Amino acid sequence: MAIDSIQGAHQKWSLITEATWPVLQTLSLMDNDLPFDAIKNVACMSLSALTSLDLSGNRISRKAVKWLVKGDWVHLQRLRLQNSFVKAVDSIMLLLTEAVWPELTHLTLSSNHIDASALVSLTCGKWPLLMYVDMSDNELHTEAFVEMAALLDDSNDYSFYRPKQICHLLWPKLVWLRWKCL
Repeated sequence: MAIDSIQGAHQKWSLITEATWPVLQTLSLMDNDLPFDAIKNVACMSLSALTSLDLSGNRISRKAVKWLVKGDWVHLQRLRLQNSFVKAVDSIMLLLTEAVWPELTHLTLSSNHIDASALVSLTCGKWPLLMYVDMSDNELHTEAFVEMAALLDDSNDYSFYRPKQICHLLWPKLVWLRWKCL
């Protein structure tokens, strides 16, 4: 009986991911413990109007992130990945350096064990409109923000800058930054 329900669930998921969704704007799949194949299928879906994606609480592997960054979501504005990564630093660094979502304004990466090395990879992000960043409940220190700024411009002493001032250098439109200093 368990095999039948697994096969049934796979067939239902296939019906969803094989369809085209030209007007779907919001997709929330949070807290579903999605397997790798499901995340790969989401990345391959035809979601040309997608503006908001929430995959929070799904324990996303690096292998799945490789597919996520291939998602052709040129209108994606909100991405929520709270408490989502198995190996946070590796996966987040890949996401932050490879993804190209030019309209992204909101990014939630809270509760993912982000440390300084992952934060530094934010400098590679291709999100000129980013305004809201949530990195709360991670393993960040003020020094991580200073290190990130030094990568941008090593001619200045950023040790007196506050994290929000430093992030403003990256994303001039930034109006909200949530983080917790350790």
